[in-house]
Amino acid sequence: MECNTGKSLKPPADLRVGFYRSAKFFIFLAAAALAVKFFLFDTVVIKTGQMSPALTAGDRVLLVRAPFIPVLNTVFTPAIGSPVVASHPTAPGSYICLRVAGLAGDSVAISKGMLTIANKPGVRLGFGLPDAEVLPLVYSPRDTMATYRIPACGDTLELDSLPLRDFFFAAALIKQENVKKNLRVRPLLVIDGKQNPGFSLSDFSLYKGALDSIASRFDFDWFFWDRLREYLARALKGKDFRLDFGLFDGSARMSEYCVKKSCIFLLADDWRKGFDSRYFGPVPLESVRGKPLCVLWSWASGEEGKTGLRMERMIKLVR
Repeated sequence: MECNTGKSLKPPADLRVGFYRSAKFFIFLAAAALAVKFFLFDTVVIKTGQMSPALTAGDRVLLVRAPFIPVLNTVFTPAIGSPVVASHPTAPGSYICLRVAGLAGDSVAISKGMLTIANKPGVRLGFGLPDAEVLPLVYSPRDTMATYRIPACGDTLELDSLPLRDFFFAAALIKQENVKKNLRVRPLLVIDGKQNPGFSLSDFSLYKGALDSIASRFDFDWFFWDRLREYLARALKGKDFRLDFGLFDGSARMSEYCVKKSCIFLLADDWRKGFDSRYFGPVPLESVRGKPLCVLWSWASGEEGKTGLRMERMIKLVR
């Protein structure tokens, strides 16, 4: 005799189905999180004080990514005066936070700590230092810089005819656009009509050793080579000498280059601490990773004797 209670019996739960559904759910969450990170928002930690007071070391900053992702970054251009986070031009794998001070095609110049743009007379960035506080160019390009035109996409750079600073700005830009190539800057010293690659720098304060053995970290440091040229003028006084530079792709010297992407010129808010385009030149617009929107939180790591959370900087808009 069969007993029918009117209820249907359910098959036992299959653990594989539950595992599959859970895995699918977490994969979806991970994909959504990655989409937000790479296409909408991201966060970075500010590591220096060169953007103080707007941003300081220890700030965890929320970045707006959308306008700077591939394809969209050819349409949207950050405004002059806007802070951005970009890939570091001289330290691959790291990033910098600086303020946009000029766009492709602009001609920028700095005088007494104030940046102006020749083709945009109303734009001025900086502090306007009195004469007594201006650092002479012989010591640093911090407060004075001759006019420089920021390259635009399609510009042709004639490397052999550029002045020293513009040559090294161009070389650094070419390196950024061709990171997989073995690009090196080589000095070419001619003394009394003869090449002298092994010339010994015995009492040059920034480097000691043979000219042809200078470390690659100086390759795109125009200020180093400018100081070297001044040193040689003193060390070789009375001799006929010429110091030129060449950019080499392996063993082939490059004489001209067509710029692939538009560029921007970047400045720090604190010019005295800033390492920016005054030293390494313009950067490709596509190197921008995002625009800081706000400080999420900030952690002091022993600066000025303080350690801990800076409550006054939490959810602080970045201007």
